[in-house]
Amino acid sequence: MASEAAPLVSATGSTVGGIGGNAPARDKQVLAAPGGADKTAAPPPPPAPPVPVARPPEPLPQEQAKAQATSQVPPVTETPGSVSQTVTVTEAVPLVETTNSTLGGSLNNSTVKDLPLNGRDFQALLKLDPTRVIAVQVKAPTGKILWRAGKGGNIQRSADAGRTWILQTSPSQEDWLAGTAVSDKISWMVGRNGAIARTTDGGHWKKIAPPSEAADSSGKLPDWIGITAVGARQATITASDQRQFATQDGGKTWKAQ
Repeated sequence: MASEAAPLVSATGSTVGGIGGNAPARDKQVLAAPGGADKTAAPPPPPAPPVPVARPPEPLPQEQAKAQATSQVPPVTETPGSVSQTVTVTEAVPLVETTNSTLGGSLNNSTVKDLPLNGRDFQALLKLDPTRVIAVQVKAPTGKILWRAGKGGNIQRSADAGRTWILQTSPSQEDWLAGTAVSDKISWMVGRNGAIARTTDGGHWKKIAPPSEAADSSGKLPDWIGITAVGARQATITASDQRQFATQDGGKTWKAQ
């Protein structure tokens, strides 16, 4: 029985000797050379296509504005510290009380000299009403009959020494500033803007025309601040500028003094 020798392999990897058993060509095998003698390598596989990434939906304008307002840093406000201040006001007690008829205080020579109505008897000022309703009060020689007058032409008469008063009709609406009582029936009153009045029966007052020469260039008459009389016909009046005028006929004519 014959045996077939195995093929020899050379060190280079090629087959030595013949093909045993006359095997067909398709059965031949080529062995790769050790050490990577075959330099040819298969190409790498193509890269995988990129995977699409899902994008978030676009925010609505209202939501976008809300998100922007939320992202803004709120302003920092500082609360101011408290500030306190104390003011102390002191005022001297007024010399003349303006809320009631009680008068008080003292008058020195300089005070009397600087009175707004220079030449007026300062004692008469003590009789003034702070409300300026009554500025004049005169007493008849008997002491029983009194008159008082003041703002707006007000004239009142008392027949019981001042316990009760009766309002009388005045011929003028000007403020009365001074007066005199000659008797229980005869009295004179003078006041602002040349006002002069007289009663000869104790109850009815008559307007007396002032001296025309007492008016200034514009025709304005002065305020009369004083009067003296010795009867119903003779009287002397004093203006606020210290001019004096006298009458001997009950005010029909006047003469500068």
